[in-house]
Amino acid sequence: KIKMISEKHRIRAMTFGHAGDGNVHVLLFKGELADDVWEKNIELAQKQLYKETVHLGGKITAEHGIGLLRKNYLTMNLGSNQVEVLKQLKRAFDPNSILNPGKIFDL
Repeated sequence: KIKMISEKHRIRAMTFGHAGDGNVHVLLFKGELADDVWEKNIELAQKQLYKETVHLGGKITAEHGIGLLRKNYLTMNLGSNQVEVLKQLKRAFDPNSILNPGKIFDL
């Protein structure tokens, strides 16, 4: 699927992982694409890869965390119930939202 998605969007992909825990990392490369084509295609390719990952029972991130680049995909990764629990915890431990505001989700 990775090869199919990357070819569809004219993006080069490289995979590597950790056999012991089943993590597969996918790196996407711009190659010779024009900047405007890259910006459009990378977003489409990532969204398709993330959807396929979740469909197969995986998560779009593991030991490196969700990060700012994947912030908009947190609900896809965890589900709305888990995200709501995280928001409740954030409100309980950081009622003034002074610790990394807006870094993982917006309250």
